[in-house]
Amino acid sequence: FVMVRPEPTVPVSQPIPVARPTSVLVAMLGDAKSPVAAVYDPANGALRVAAGPGVPDARVAQLWVIGGDGVPHSLGLLSGRPTSLAPKGVDRGRIAPGATLAISVEPLGGSPTGLPTGPVVATGVVARV
Repeated sequence: FVMVRPEPTVPVSQPIPVARPTSVLVAMLGDAKSPVAAVYDPANGALRVAAGPGVPDARVAQLWVIGGDGVPHSLGLLSGRPTSLAPKGVDRGRIAPGATLAISVEPLGGSPTGLPTGPVVATGVVARV
């Protein structure tokens, strides 16, 4: 009787996939006295904005993106505290390097026309980091 022993197997290590670093897009809006930072993560669509500028009673700060078409598109309303926004569909693509983010002062509830109606109090250009 002959007993056959299988040769020991050598464990084969699988390569560990390396996550590709994702870059985020940032914009500094306003001036040195009252800067507002905005950070956009294209991977998950999250747009985080530091506390918006102070606005008068019965008014609200509204964030806009102005891309290659030159038309302001609303991204949402800001509060006096840090705000997280989730731009939808085509607006996500508009937040790109070279686009401008702007904050206007609008009536409560936001612009009634879909375009800025009040003064623009801060702007900044989007850059990749």
